Amino acid sequence: MAPHPIKQLLCICCGLFLLTDVLSAQTASVITGKVADHASPGVSLTYWYAPGISPAITQDTLLQKDSFYFRLPATAAREIFFYADAGSGYNFYGLIRAGDSVHMHCQGDSIIFSGTGGVVCRAQYAAKLAQQRVSMPLHNDALTLSEYYRKQLAAGNRVLGVYADSLPATAYAIIRANVLGETAGRLISCLWLLGSDSTLEERQEHFYHEKILPSLPVILPSDTTAMAIRYLDYLLQKSEADYFILHRYECNSRTIYEWIKTHYTGVMRDKLLAHQLLLGFAAGSAQEEMEWCARDYLSLVQDVACKQIIAGRYASSKQR
Repeated sequence: MAPHPIKQLLCICCGLFLLTDVLSAQTASVITGKVADHASPGVSLTYWYAPGISPAITQDTLLQKDSFYFRLPATAAREIFFYADAGSGYNFYGLIRAGDSVHMHCQGDSIIFSGTGGVVCRAQYAAKLAQQRVSMPLHNDALTLSEYYRKQLAAGNRVLGVYADSLPATAYAIIRANVLGETAGRLISCLWLLGSDSTLEERQEHFYHEKILPSLPVILPSDTTAMAIRYLDYLLQKSEADYFILHRYECNSRTIYEWIKTHYTGVMRDKLLAHQLLLGFAAGSAQEEMEWCARDYLSLVQDVACKQIIAGRYASSKQR
């Protein structure tokens, strides 16, 4: 019996939707710009498909009539992370979706974004500017700095909220995790600035629970936010602080590894552990300890890209 015409039509439509989705994720992205005041003779662009996991790719170009052009190859990745540096303060770490274009007009003390992907960059840039407008404190003690970072978190979150309904949900979640995660990490670092005396441990615990934890942003750990490298950095800092407050002694690579393995699951666990291990190897942490963590990681990781990068780093470590 021949399929019903309506069923045939539905199948064709579904196929077209899937094909369109695949093609849009494999279309080249373009980043262009104009540097109005000749800040630098050239522009450097570095981009990643999976920050903290995939290697960075860097391109350099000379300005042509004050303008620059970069074409990022088509990829299966839907989001590409980039850092553009045109000198004299014209630099920006942002996000472009596959197939989108971003134009950066650098003039005076600001960057104006346009193009199909301009609004995503504009939202992140505006949030960072709002944070920078918070007055720097005159003192750098733990209490004063923590208040400064709390104000920056509030300022950034307010601006991002304005853009919440005008951005794709995935892009919004990523840039929010990056912007607020970076500042939240700085807030946590205030824990280590308390002056040392016989009451230090008691004061640290009180400071962490009263001045830091209540002010940390609510960011849901997910497959999406796992793509935000500054959020991953923040989670590593928070894991170290949580462990220290609970156990009252400093941790090493293995204790942090075990803590993350216990408290996170899925893609977030895989990427966070991979990021921690790569940082540990790069910092020259105890080789035996790092190799134990890498072996254990390779026995449980599900993410293919994470497994490949750690397997390669582990193999290099064994050859030393």
